Amino acid sequence: MCGIFSIFNSTLSEAELRKLMIECSTSLRHRGPDWSGYKIMGNNAIAHERLAIMDPESGSQPIMSSDGTICIAVNGEIYNYKDLYKSTCPTYVPQTGSDCEVLLPLYQQFGPYGVVPPSAVASASGSGSASASASASDTPPSTSTCTPPSSPTFATLLRGMFSFVIYDSTNDSFLAVRDHMGITPMYIGYGNDGSVWFASEMKALAKHCVTFKQFPPGHSFCSTGERKNEFVRWYNPDFVVEKTPIGGPLPKAKYDPVKLREGEVVFIFLIFFDNKDY
Repeated sequence: MCGIFSIFNSTLSEAELRKLMIECSTSLRHRGPDWSGYKIMGNNAIAHERLAIMDPESGSQPIMSSDGTICIAVNGEIYNYKDLYKSTCPTYVPQTGSDCEVLLPLYQQFGPYGVVPPSAVASASGSGSASASASASDTPPSTSTCTPPSSPTFATLLRGMFSFVIYDSTNDSFLAVRDHMGITPMYIGYGNDGSVWFASEMKALAKHCVTFKQFPPGHSFCSTGERKNEFVRWYNPDFVVEKTPIGGPLPKAKYDPVKLREGEVVFIFLIFFDNKDY
């Protein structure tokens, strides 16, 4: 259990943003008492409160890419990270022993909307030592349903429980993802200056955001692309059915009590005569 906190597209000065980030992230310190990490990149802030389980010596977060352009903060565990290094990112040299670092080469290779080949998905579902440690409840089975083209498809490679944010300074964009079933907590909030906030607990958002809510499980939120700033489902098991109103889509016509009343009369009239025997 760790705690992540981030603010993107803030209008505050760097000093004010850092102060606010530390204040809000401190409210999550009970989730990660071993390390507090803070990073300011332009008008964006990313913080991490760490509970050191994997690689206590060098796995502190946020983790930066080797060229300093990409920053990640993760809560949770990626069980199949060794399989991913071997099958999908064989040329990448890890900087730490953290299982979460594998998100860096995955993002660099596929981006938020890259197409993941079926062979990569099959390899990521292998039975390596890291994957084998995951329980059945934490590792959803592969499904035949295709991932929509507007979702961060590299998330489909992950086995584990996780919520994370990624900031890419090359195009000033961010990506947030929550695991398949929502095992790890994550919330999203909006500041009155148009900023977008993410946190592991609602208490880090409540004081400063004008509105906030739970980040839906199995979804992503990205600031770029054809569905930017929208929740996009990336986990699409066969048993998930999108909710639709009974009887079809909701009406779009303007409310008119007279037409509604006349419509009810006709409906009752038809039902009455339809049940008569002549």
